[in-house]
Amino acid sequence: VVVKLTDQPAWLRFAQREQAVTTVPPEGETLVAFRFDVTSDAPVGREGRIVFLITSPLREASTKEIRVVVAPPERVELVQNYPNPFNPTTMLSFQLPVPSKVTLKIFNLLGQEVATLIDEELDAGSHRRTWDASGVASGVYLSQLSVMTEHGSQKVACRSMIVIR
Repeated sequence: VVVKLTDQPAWLRFAQREQAVTTVPPEGETLVAFRFDVTSDAPVGREGRIVFLITSPLREASTKEIRVVVAPPERVELVQNYPNPFNPTTMLSFQLPVPSKVTLKIFNLLGQEVATLIDEELDAGSHRRTWDASGVASGVYLSQLSVMTEHGSQKVACRSMIVIR
């Protein structure tokens, strides 16, 4: 029996697309496992479908469809920027469990704001922004994520990062 992946959402990356089963037990069922990763841009709450084509040695074919939904992250999190140290750009990533008003700002060690990367309402899920530090001096900077949910709760997270020239 051959099990072949024929359709999947673009936000799923499968390690393999096909598996052959050489022996099937007398009860007529066996487990076939496909390993996959979910990309960071997967849409939270939107349904996708995975379709497999199952072909027997006698060329009989059937399909198996699996519906998948990406769950929102469990909490607000600001991930450490990458690369760090950096010159001149770095990627800042964060996740939101619910749609929220978000600000993402960069401060120097004197507490002066040097950049605002985000000041808008964003959907639940994972988000990324690039900071180009070409216009600032070498040194330590702080990224600050401030999240205000529709229910009025506020979360603030900070990370340090180093610009090198």
